[in-house]
Amino acid sequence: MLLVVYSFTAVYPELFRPLFWLFGKLGDEGKGVAYMKTFTMEQIQGRIKEGEKGTSGDDRDTMAWFAKRHRENPERFTLADLYLHASASFIAGSDTTSATMSAVFYFLHKNPRTLTIVRKEIEEATRTGLLSDPVKYDEAQQLPYFQAVLKESLRMFPVTGIPSERVVPAGGATVAGTHFPEGVSRNIWLRGALRPTVEINFMC
Repeated sequence: MLLVVYSFTAVYPELFRPLFWLFGKLGDEGKGVAYMKTFTMEQIQGRIKEGEKGTSGDDRDTMAWFAKRHRENPERFTLADLYLHASASFIAGSDTTSATMSAVFYFLHKNPRTLTIVRKEIEEATRTGLLSDPVKYDEAQQLPYFQAVLKESLRMFPVTGIPSERVVPAGGATVAGTHFPEGVSRNIWLRGALRPTVEINFMC
């Protein structure tokens, strides 16, 4: 149901706040958004207590880093900020990542030639010592063909429709020869659905 709310508000972003608030009030603590809120706050409070006791490394993961920032300056990085970032990480770090990787593997196996090229690039990078185990972000950035495949997979199968902050300013805007009138909202799902033709494709 949450994905339905997200997909609807991706097209009508002005409805996101009221619908998300209403959706959060539905159900009980053991279901949906209510459960996510309870679980997130439990993890946050636990990490804050660990930090106060000195039993948790400040750099062991993202949550520890968030908790450290809050302890250092609670007025600038409030508990509400901590909750916002932590809850976003739970969603973006699990479902969207797994869905994206599923899409990458699907498209690669639908295109054996592309799969062969990606494998060769990764094997060569591993042989020359470019990649660690696990692979680091900056190392993966040095794999141009893999990056092209990843971005094309995201274009063909965008797994998130928010945020939708891209609103055309007053007077309109022209992008790549196409004029957009002011006030028009652009979001990731619409971009994927339109499938622009001037893009990298899996036949490269």
